[in-house]
This record gives sequence, structure tokens and C-alpha cells, in this order.
Amino acid sequence: MQLSKRMQMIADMAAPSACTADIGTDHGYIPIYLALQGIADHVIAADVRKGPLARARDHIQKKGLEEKIELRLGDGLVVLRPGEADQIIISGMGGLLMTRILKDSPQIPTAAKALILQPQSDIDLVRRYLHESGFCIEKEDMTIDEGKYYTVIRAVHGKDQEYSAEDDLYGRLLIESSHPVLIRFLQDTVRKQKEIRDHLSGQDSEKCRVRREELELSIAAAEKVLERAERSRDS
Repeated sequence: MQLSKRMQMIADMAAPSACTADIGTDHGYIPIYLALQGIADHVIAADVRKGPLARARDHIQKKGLEEKIELRLGDGLVVLRPGEADQIIISGMGGLLMTRILKDSPQIPTAAKALILQPQSDIDLVRRYLHESGFCIEKEDMTIDEGKYYTVIRAVHGKDQEYSAEDDLYGRLLIESSHPVLIRFLQDTVRKQKEIRDHLSGQDSEKCRVRREELELSIAAAEKVLERAERSRDS
């Protein structure tokens, strides 16, 4: 089964497990892949919407995987019992919503062995949640899919090193490994923000002045991380 680059990156973070849960499964592609590859003995595919679950059911039936993949309708982690899934995947949603889902049912992530999280935004909030909730970030990866940047995190129980604000924002493991997609992302970020700053340079309103100052700080922070990542690559 051919997955998108984003979904393949998520699936590649999954370790062999007795039961993996995919929260917000949408069309059920990741559960199907995990079942076909023998990565998960059993998969719980959950979504809050009936429409995506119906499409996931069709795809699962076409692959003959009804015995391996169980569909559940519900909001977030309420569909799971503590310890039922040893690996939980949450992807394709904003980081604010993702942390809300994790915080609303704290006994579920606490009982799982690993979390695989792919936030679409506010990734620093997700990393901070993990540190504060007794998780250690074990792996991170990035990819570009149809022109968009995506990051995935695998976290396990344990105490992490203290993270700086830039580590939370960009990912310590990505920085220290000089991940080529992170370097490209930082280069793009600096270039785009400089273009906006330069566009605002001839405008004298207070709003534009404040925005220029914000951009200068953001550019400096991104350049600092870029320099750090490039140093790691060259060392």
C-alpha cells in the first residue's frame, strides 16, 4: 500500500506492538499499512466523525482486514481504556487540539508505552506537554509533502534533558542531527520573513513598526538555530 510522504513518515515511527491506536484515523490508511506490514497485531482506528469512519470501513473491507482493525467512533482518547493500546498515534491536527486531547484523558497516554504525534501547528506546545507529562522525545523526523513541511515525534516514558525555547520550537534532535529538511525549513523561514520585513520597511505606522520588530526577533532566532544545525553537520 502506497502512503503519502507524511503518512509514511508517521508509519515509520511505529514499533512492533500488540495494539496500536490511531486517533483521528480519517480514511484508515495508517492502520491498514500497519496491519499489512505486520507492525501491529491489532489496530484501533478512531475518529470523531462518522463520514471518515465509513470510508475507512470500506478501505479495510477491501483489504480483508476486518479481523485486525477495529473501528471506534468518539472524541479523542475517550474511545480507549487505560493500557488497551501500547502505542498511540495522533496526527493531522493542530498542536493545541492535540494537547487538549492528551490532557483530557491523562490516564490513557500514561498507560501507553509510546506516543507518535504529528501536529500541524503549535508543535512547541506539544513538546512542552511531553516534558511536563513525564515523556522523553525518543525520535523526530521531518519531511516535505506537496510543498508543506511536516514533523513527527515519537515519545516514550522518561525524563528528558531540559529544553530551551528554540529546542521546543524546532526540535533538539532535529537540530543536533542537522536534519536536511529542518535546515531547508529554517532557510525558507528566514528568507520569507526577511521579504516581509523589507516590504514593511517603508511604512511608518505603529503597527508596522511593531511587526518589523517581531520579525527581526524571529529572524534572529531562526538564524541562530540554523547556525547551530549547520555546526552540528560540519563537526
